[in-house]
Amino acid sequence: MEAFLRKRFARVVHEPDGNVPPDFLADDAVAVEVRRLNQNEASTGQFRSLEESSIPLHMGMRSLLEKISLANKERAFWVSFSFRRPIPRWKDIRPWVTAQLEALRPGDKEETRTFSLGTFKLEVRAGPETCPGGFLFAGYVDHDAGGWVLAEMKRNIEICVAEKTAKILSVRTRYPTWWLVLVDLIGYGLGESDQQLFRKMIRIEHDWDRLILIDPRDHGRVMEL
Repeated sequence: MEAFLRKRFARVVHEPDGNVPPDFLADDAVAVEVRRLNQNEASTGQFRSLEESSIPLHMGMRSLLEKISLANKERAFWVSFSFRRPIPRWKDIRPWVTAQLEALRPGDKEETRTFSLGTFKLEVRAGPETCPGGFLFAGYVDHDAGGWVLAEMKRNIEICVAEKTAKILSVRTRYPTWWLVLVDLIGYGLGESDQQLFRKMIRIEHDWDRLILIDPRDHGRVMEL
């Protein structure tokens, strides 16, 4: 992000006023707030990113797989999982997951087995025979992530705008100009035709001097709203 700003300004300072807005100050006049544009869900009256809410499951599973092993060390298993919201609490499903895995035997004939508990699904696939016995984490799928890209972008841009607008309210008069820069982890900058379609179909209400989306893979690709 700092590299993006330094291409446009002679002087860029990170957190000029300490741990309060803005995130950056450019040329002593342009205050810049930065946020990831990602998919969010409502949780206990607040918005949380989808990846943030799935972290306990991800970390819990990896920790569990490191701790348990098979009595027969001839063959390993790949373990993955998928889920829909509401997400179960890891501490509630951990005993069930442990029981399913400990019941497996390396010599089992089935290549793939699937176990379900409510909105949570556990999948186990036989691993390579040359791999020592145990459990290897193969990833997870969040079935609530995704959706029509432009609609998800609109919804989450509005969440980001509202969140950041409230955050700078008490300090907005300190600087004459305010930018909000969103690192686009949904559309990844969009192509030119999609940018035109977005501008034609979707209007984002805001009072920032500039609202800019940047491609995290190439900070030279931007879309201003």
